Amino acid sequence: MLPRSYLNVCICLLLILASFTFSVIDSVGYERPSAAPRSSEIAKAIPSPRVTPSGHSRLTESVTEKVNEALIFTPLFRSLGAGVDRLIPQVISKLPHDLPAFTQGLAIEGDQLYESTGLYGQSGLRLLNISSGEVMQNHFLSSHVFAEGIAAFPHQIIQITWKEQKAFVFDRSTLKLQQTLSYLGEGWGLCRDGETVWMSNGTSTLTQRDLATFSPLKTLQVRYNDQLLDHLNDLECVGEHLYANVWMKNWIVRIDKSTGKVTGFIDTSSLLSPVETSRLGPNEVLNGIAFRPERETFFLTGKEWPWIFEVRLIPHP
Repeated sequence: MLPRSYLNVCICLLLILASFTFSVIDSVGYERPSAAPRSSEIAKAIPSPRVTPSGHSRLTESVTEKVNEALIFTPLFRSLGAGVDRLIPQVISKLPHDLPAFTQGLAIEGDQLYESTGLYGQSGLRLLNISSGEVMQNHFLSSHVFAEGIAAFPHQIIQITWKEQKAFVFDRSTLKLQQTLSYLGEGWGLCRDGETVWMSNGTSTLTQRDLATFSPLKTLQVRYNDQLLDHLNDLECVGEHLYANVWMKNWIVRIDKSTGKVTGFIDTSSLLSPVETSRLGPNEVLNGIAFRPERETFFLTGKEWPWIFEVRLIPHP
């Protein structure tokens, strides 16, 4: 029989080995099943610090997040089926972006760039110089409103809200409020499609709405590989497609607006440098997409990102 002290040492070693094994599993992105509700309300409402509570640099967390993201994203790209394109952004230029801006949506009309910023007490609608990124006009909203996506028209801009169930109609030249419309449920992203708008609510469902009344005209279920794709955020309408940021992901999906099928994935993970990425908080994620038709380019940014990027979407090499 082995001495009791020897057995105790063996048990301790086994416990240490088990703890190390679970740490390794966690570090490579294993996700335990959870029945907890979506955390979007917490994540949207509370800005995150740039330094962790323990004082550690965001660099270590960022590297881990990138590894986890890659483990999810790489197999997804490798298994893309027929008719689904893999795209990346080719940067044409980049504009300085106001860091306190918690971007909820971008829109372009003519040669003017508009941005919707969120968070209670910080929400607003602003006009940016499309060449320099300078804030030219800024309309602040009530502290009781959490602004979300926007859609720009020749004479008006429509801005939706997260939980307030209100859509604000502004005069495009003055940014003065003209009208308030109502809808049911949450508002996330918005884009113009002719004389209508498409709106997301954080689920897999997109709703086309009447411009004058904001009443729903039709709904679209977005699917990839016959599975519903949730957390659709800011939107852009381009021809027969809808482009959608996916909340908390560094990619954008291209959607056939007649079928709801995903026809393309855009990997934006290379837009920010590793150092810039390391400085972001957990909620400072990709969000904001607008199309500039005369140049056939997209403007992309994120919540409190240092840059707004003008890009062309090209096939992944």
